[in-house]
Amino acid sequence: MPTRSAVCFLLAAAAASAPPARAQPAGELPPAAVEVRLFDPYGLLPKELESLVRHEVVLAFAASGVEVRFVRAAGPGVVPATIYPELPSGWGTPPGAVGVAIGAPGGPRSVFLSLGAAERALGIPRPVRHRPGVGPRRPPARGRHLGIALGRVLAHELAHAVAPSCPHTSTGLMAPHFSRDDLIRPGIAFDDLAGRYLREAVGAPDGSG
Repeated sequence: MPTRSAVCFLLAAAAASAPPARAQPAGELPPAAVEVRLFDPYGLLPKELESLVRHEVVLAFAASGVEVRFVRAAGPGVVPATIYPELPSGWGTPPGAVGVAIGAPGGPRSVFLSLGAAERALGIPRPVRHRPGVGPRRPPARGRHLGIALGRVLAHELAHAVAPSCPHTSTGLMAPHFSRDDLIRPGIAFDDLAGRYLREAVGAPDGSG
């Protein structure tokens, strides 16, 4: 199975079939920072995996001069990111989509991730789910790869939510499709163009000069 088609990302307009948006307008984001609330309503992520996801997102944005803070409560400017076992089929996302950002410029935004799609993209057999809050058991290396991959997809979709005018780029974290290798290999970051869009969107100083 071709790996480049295994993972895709989509910025979609909010639709009636989508869950109620809990985000606030992107224009209310605090200057030079992005605040994110990570929701795991199904208890899919053990604490170690969740920490890897957060760490990858913070590193990705920091390399472009934008701070990301994960917060515990919703509020003005906070972008909710929800982990699903699978993205709802009624949303019309392409097969294999790991993440989606839903919203329209100037309106509420939300990010959603599919744990099942990420596992398939990495070739990880679907583990047996245990009771909520405990999370599935995986070999350490696979758990680490999954955390990195989910963090990169979340970073990509957050960029769509925070800077909706930012285009897809030919390389880096804003590429429209990731291969399996792209999801886990070192050195993947926002390219200079995406970095400029992100800094402008949050009012961060432009360090490109």
